[in-house]
Amino acid sequence: MMNRPGRLYYMLEFNGLDASFVEEYCEDNLVQKEYIPAVTAISSLFESFNFDMLKAMVEDMNRYKEGPAEVLKYLNVRPDERGNNGTVQCQLNCQWREEGQCTKDMAR
Repeated sequence: MMNRPGRLYYMLEFNGLDASFVEEYCEDNLVQKEYIPAVTAISSLFESFNFDMLKAMVEDMNRYKEGPAEVLKYLNVRPDERGNNGTVQCQLNCQWREEGQCTKDMAR
């Protein structure tokens, strides 16, 4: 209800979380730290990745000791279609180097 401060007093626009916040939250809350690059990469697939989505992913990953791809199968979280009429298919390949760096290759 735009222009009706008597009904809705504030209008806040939210554009999603940036990668640095996702990484920081995962550092503080994710048990399996090796999944931080994958969670950050997945968050970039969304036009507006919000805190509820991040929190749910991290909680399920910790609870079930699964990776992000596994928990996303069941969570009510799907990447934006961004104007496509069909389904968006995402493939995330994360290969670990000896130094612990993640190289990501995303194909859509």
